[in-house]
Amino acid sequence: MLTNPANQVQTGGVAAQLTAYAGAYLETGITADGNAEASSAFKLYANALPISRIRFSLFLQLLDGGAHVPALARAAEGYRHAGEQWDLIHQFMIKVMCSGNKRAARVKIHKKMCEVISLEEQLLEELVQLAGSSASIVHAH
Repeated sequence: MLTNPANQVQTGGVAAQLTAYAGAYLETGITADGNAEASSAFKLYANALPISRIRFSLFLQLLDGGAHVPALARAAEGYRHAGEQWDLIHQFMIKVMCSGNKRAARVKIHKKMCEVISLEEQLLEELVQLAGSSASIVHAH
């Protein structure tokens, strides 16, 4: 998938979606308005981000499978770290919500979100390059 231009994951597309999420949070934060549907949607998204990163990290570790490919090991560690960071970010988002949803606090969280988004964009780009170089090696043989 990473080497097929028709189906290629676009690193910028992933970052754009996460950046839109971060921007929406910066502008409005999370409000405790009692809307069960919105609260449920946030909980699902807030849990999906860290869980998907940690699962992807485990998948990359499995792919490495003792082959000791430094790029895969770095990516696995990076995605594990990103998952942990998203989990912490969401915990802080809830704390900010409970303490008045102050813009200054949202700005700090937004900055951290942007750091994690940048890390993820870099990790995905490295994986695309690795997949491309692996595919060219396979096709050469």
